[in-house]
Amino acid sequence: SACYQGQTQGSIKFLLTKEDAKSYLKDNRNKDVLHPLLIGDELLGQYKSQPQRFIIDFRNVKDVFEASTYKELYAYIHKEVYPVFEKKANEEIERNKEAKEENPNYKEKKDHQSAFKNWFRLFRSRKELMDIIQAKGRYIVCSRVTKRPIFEFINKEISPNDALTVFPLDDDYSFGILQSAIHWEWFVARCSTLKGDWRYTSDTVFDTFPWPQNPTKKQIEEVAKQAKALRDKRNEFMEEHQLTLRQLYRIMDDTPSNPVSEIQNRLDDAVRDAYGMRHDADILQSLL
Repeated sequence: SACYQGQTQGSIKFLLTKEDAKSYLKDNRNKDVLHPLLIGDELLGQYKSQPQRFIIDFRNVKDVFEASTYKELYAYIHKEVYPVFEKKANEEIERNKEAKEENPNYKEKKDHQSAFKNWFRLFRSRKELMDIIQAKGRYIVCSRVTKRPIFEFINKEISPNDALTVFPLDDDYSFGILQSAIHWEWFVARCSTLKGDWRYTSDTVFDTFPWPQNPTKKQIEEVAKQAKALRDKRNEFMEEHQLTLRQLYRIMDDTPSNPVSEIQNRLDDAVRDAYGMRHDADILQSLL
């Protein structure tokens, strides 16, 4: 798959402030398991999408014995995280017991009991995703709950929280397709048929989205070129005026005639060409 939900920690105690993390990072070895963590609100609302906290992530240690060799961090999570996971596991056992009494065919839930067995690891560490990311220099994210099409590249050293939808893709062409109005029309159409908030998830949006089937090399290069130009122009204005991504796009929404939207339009045209889609064609009809 090329679409994942970010990491779910299971306890806020896995998170550290920048100041606390700085203290632990004096021990060089802790860099293996302590990483900046980005959430959706920081992606959109922090200048340059800067993470504000760090996450303790033992996904790559073999077992609890190896985890314990990171003495300070292990002592901290044993004190703060272990009781949280234990409590959730016991509550799940009780809920299962009550449900079984009401319905003997009830299928017991064991998520929290399984998590407690490996309490020193995140509830959902997304190891498969994180391994793919680590092999690349960057990856694409968007906020999972969103009504505005904002995608961004994030450095592989930053861990994605579950408030982000993650695409372990590092090329400008893929970014261009995802950031295009063509892809966004698909998202809106899929999400408007679902109840509740608009959420970008793999099963509701990405897995059903038809990518261009036979783009030429020239068309791929043009999409990539316009995708990079769009990011460069966004960064230029954000840096010049100290804007966050959210602020930039709100201004663009209010005044569609602007230099960033002009490049977005060029990107959309390039993506239409990659699909072999007429420029006056209905997007959804063409995709379907």
